[in-house]
Amino acid sequence: MRNLNFLKLFYGLMLVMVSTAFVSCVDDNDDTEAPYLEVSPTTLIFGLDGQPANGSQASFDISTNRSWKATVKDDKSWVTLSKYEGEGSATIQVSIPENVNDEASVVIEISNKVGVLMSETVKISSGSVEPSVVIYNDNVGTIELDKTNWPFVDKYEGWNKTGVGSESVTYTGVNASVRNSGLANTDAYAGASGPNVVFFGKTPTNFNVNTITLTSEQKNLQLTFGASRSVNNNGTYDNTFDVSKFEVALSADGTAWVPITYTKNNGDADYPYWVFATANFTLKQVPENLYIRFTALDASAIRLDDITLATGAGGTEIDFGTAGEPKVTTTDAKAITATTATLGGSVANIEISEATEVGVQYIEFSTGTVTDIDWTKATKTAASVKENPWTVAVTNLTKDNQYAFRAYATTASSTIYGEPKTFVAIESTATPISIADLVTKMTSTSTAVDENYVIQGIICGDPAGKNYSYGTLYLMSKGATTAGNALSLYNNQIDVTQYALGQEIKVTLQ
Repeated sequence: MRNLNFLKLFYGLMLVMVSTAFVSCVDDNDDTEAPYLEVSPTTLIFGLDGQPANGSQASFDISTNRSWKATVKDDKSWVTLSKYEGEGSATIQVSIPENVNDEASVVIEISNKVGVLMSETVKISSGSVEPSVVIYNDNVGTIELDKTNWPFVDKYEGWNKTGVGSESVTYTGVNASVRNSGLANTDAYAGASGPNVVFFGKTPTNFNVNTITLTSEQKNLQLTFGASRSVNNNGTYDNTFDVSKFEVALSADGTAWVPITYTKNNGDADYPYWVFATANFTLKQVPENLYIRFTALDASAIRLDDITLATGAGGTEIDFGTAGEPKVTTTDAKAITATTATLGGSVANIEISEATEVGVQYIEFSTGTVTDIDWTKATKTAASVKENPWTVAVTNLTKDNQYAFRAYATTASSTIYGEPKTFVAIESTATPISIADLVTKMTSTSTAVDENYVIQGIICGDPAGKNYSYGTLYLMSKGATTAGNALSLYNNQIDVTQYALGQEIKVTLQ
């Protein structure tokens, strides 16, 4: 979960505004329900005869409480939709002619006068599409486990691997074991198996699926898996699945890795808090064996189950020719006070022993975006212990000031930097308050912030879709469907591009 601090309310750096409905999250009408948009399925596959391939269909369903518009991107005129706009939920029929070898995308959007509120994309493939073949699957088995001695993944004997390329698969890992603890994924998604799962323990921790056999034709692939994340915050559990805390990478040799992106459903919003994740990709070079690595950046918080690799329609191109390039990741700031903070980072595709120095750079950051920072003026502090991941305790910060920072690793040939992040030097002594309760404290002209407050919510404006203005975030109560549960937050120090639609954050009001 991201943390955001707003400073010096009385100087006008922050304005908190509310309307009788969700501010900038609904149209200007009498509908006080929170907007939603769901589209299913998001992939349609057609053969050369213009008919749906086995396992696919010729329509997709739109579920929404707003007006919507569907657009076929990139002038793919061979795609015809039964409707291109409408009000509320609908089923859209898709028609294509024969003898088309191509792909197209249909973008469905709901908007208001501020901009796009939400969007979904349906991918349409047409041509010589083979039925999906399961290459590898493992549900981690169902044998009974001794809770006093959960086995590490390389010692576990209950694996249940299936698929045409699974015969030679082996498993390795670091601080990863097989357990039957935590919330079972029963009925959390189609095919959820339970009870046994891969559990990622203390960091560093990863789990590798080794030597999945591929044929030269198996270049368009789909990887799916179930996962859950549960972080204990002093007795309160945060079950939001943060994809930045769980990385997936592919390799052709088990040593040089290429990260892949995946999407998840909203299973973490409700009990039992398991998500179903999907990655569609195309291999530029098809190796004889494929390796998959799952890495958890949260200690003792993430579980994995029901891993499947199958042929599919393809997607993001994976180039193993670029595998193995060193990468530095900046970790979130921790243990923040008015004058100190703990910063850090991690490195991939390089042994920590090959780095001559690791550490962080940090600098005061008040206006503009992180891309404007002159890092030559930043303070550079090396970690006292060269380990992966590493931490640096920084001191002598100025209370209430915002700082930008990034991790770095220096080798004999170069210095590699991670992505920049921000924090504010402030004591965490705020009183929790709900967005709804904060709204009740407001008048038409001011907000009575008579003590330090912390609120928690979901970002409901989409920076990627430009549904924001400079320094403004739209925040709503998680799961709320009634008015009075959303705010527009303004502070000229916010780099809104660092946040995403649906992300859960905490905001401190001083």
